[in-house]
Amino acid sequence: MGADFLLYSLPWAELTEARQKQLHDTIDQLVDEDLREIAEAVGTLDDMDRSKVRAALHTAVGEYVALDNRRDTTAWRHGGDPITRIYTGGLSWGDGPTDCCQTFDTIATCTPICQLLERWALEDARTDTATSRPTDSDNAWRSVLAEFCNDIEVVGREQVADDWPDLVVTYDKAKAAMLCASVEHER
Repeated sequence: MGADFLLYSLPWAELTEARQKQLHDTIDQLVDEDLREIAEAVGTLDDMDRSKVRAALHTAVGEYVALDNRRDTTAWRHGGDPITRIYTGGLSWGDGPTDCCQTFDTIATCTPICQLLERWALEDARTDTATSRPTDSDNAWRSVLAEFCNDIEVVGREQVADDWPDLVVTYDKAKAAMLCASVEHER
């Protein structure tokens, strides 16, 4: 088994108390079809215990509020994207590369929650009222890619090329993306 680079993203919206209440109300009103899809992601598919699935979603929404305060995430608005997204990621050896990947997975599998976050992120971008999210994070998003590149360099590019040639391709792309971004930033 080789290492893979995994990058997760979610729409990033300011969660006011009213928005948090709407998310929790939405979770409580999910139908079995939605819950089944989420149960697979949170690992409770065998018993399909609705209360466990809802509890996992409530926990993930609670953790979402503080994602921008973690060192393994960054919020960034990519050039053509109308909204800010929050990212996490890194090398995976079959497990989540960061401690908050399960939060991202759980929220990402719940379409109604993602639709609300997407809508609010768009509203925040239009009204520019999202004071808790970073608005000028041109350099911050590179931290995930920089950590990945550093991991490759610690092991040694040649060693990685021998053992995991596909990973070197990803490494080269990450280095090129960081270089392009730094050139654009200097303009």
